[in-house]
Amino acid sequence: LQASMDATGTVLFYMWGDSDPVDNNGENAYPDLYGKAYNLNTQMWTAKKTFTSSSTFWWFYASNVALLNGTTYTVPCTNSVDRAGTGITLGTFDHYYYGDATFGQNEFVVGVQEQETGFGSVSLFPNPANDVVNLNVNMNQAGPVTVTLFNELGQSVLADKRNLSAGANRVQLNTSTLQAGVYFLSVADANGTTTSKVVIQ
Repeated sequence: LQASMDATGTVLFYMWGDSDPVDNNGENAYPDLYGKAYNLNTQMWTAKKTFTSSSTFWWFYASNVALLNGTTYTVPCTNSVDRAGTGITLGTFDHYYYGDATFGQNEFVVGVQEQETGFGSVSLFPNPANDVVNLNVNMNQAGPVTVTLFNELGQSVLADKRNLSAGANRVQLNTSTLQAGVYFLSVADANGTTTSKVVIQ
């Protein structure tokens, strides 16, 4: 695991190599590069990203500073490939620059309130909210989901049923007509329910 940050020190990047089954020589067989980022100001994460699938991304090094170009962060990395192709670390390695470890500013959408459930995971933002609450629902499998917003008295003030696909889904709720206060947002399917506190301003 290696860490980087942007020039302001407010966006952090975590890079790591996977651990595939070892080969006969006891080496990491086919490592690839993964990463995730966190914005300290917004308290939002990106999803985990897979950058390589080449089976030749050996020992990597990530720069301690990520570069921002427009709205895209790049974490400069190098990887090592042995010349003989055996993967034995006692051999001679060549080092290559890898510049595709990128994160868009629009990818910081996973809130720190992400919760694991029987059907997947749920996170919401912004919180506190005004006119709109966004839900990121990561489904283990496709299926119907019921989203319900309750007030502090336990009364349902908003309900929505969606058929969501497997993987990442975005659900947007219009909260512009709600009074300011504390609410509880429930997301449920046949496999489980999760509830998060939401503040409407």
